[in-house]
Amino acid sequence: VAGEFGLGLDEHAGRPALVIPWTVTDRDGALQTRAIQYRYMDDDGDTRYRWHKGSVGRLFNADAVMTPLDSDLIVVEGALKAVALWSAGMFSVCALPNKAGWQTGLRSSGSAWLDPFRRFDRVWITLDPDATDEARAAAAVQLGQLQDRLPVETVQTAS
Repeated sequence: VAGEFGLGLDEHAGRPALVIPWTVTDRDGALQTRAIQYRYMDDDGDTRYRWHKGSVGRLFNADAVMTPLDSDLIVVEGALKAVALWSAGMFSVCALPNKAGWQTGLRSSGSAWLDPFRRFDRVWITLDPDATDEARAAAAVQLGQLQDRLPVETVQTAS
C-alpha cells in the first residue's frame, strides 16, 4: 500500500513523520505531486498534521475520480482513511484534506469542482463523528447540487 501511494517516512520540522504525497496522473500519464502532507509520528506538540510549504491538498487519490474503476465512489476526510479503505479493496475512494474540504473546493472552483463526481452512479460522502455543523452544512449544500444529476448518499462513519 505504501508504494501505491508513495508513502514514506522522513523528518519534518525535526519530528519523525509519515510523508503523504497528494498526486494525480496527468494527460500524458505522468504522476504529478500536487501537495505533500506530513503526519507526525510523535506526541510532541498539539498538531498531528502539517502541509509542506506551498502545498494545498484538494483531493487525495484523485485518479479514482478522474479514471473511475467502479460506479460508486467513497469520499472520506483525510488521506489515511482513503488508504485504509483502498487497502481493504475499496479502490474507488478519495479524500478531502479536512472538514472544510467541500467548502474549499466550491470557493476555489465553483460548481465545476463537482463535475468529476458526476461520473458515478452514487457518491458516498462520509463525515467523521466530530464533523462540525459547518462541515455538515457545506456537504449538504453540495449534495443538493448533485442530487438532480445522480443519487447521492451521506453516511456518518462510526470512527
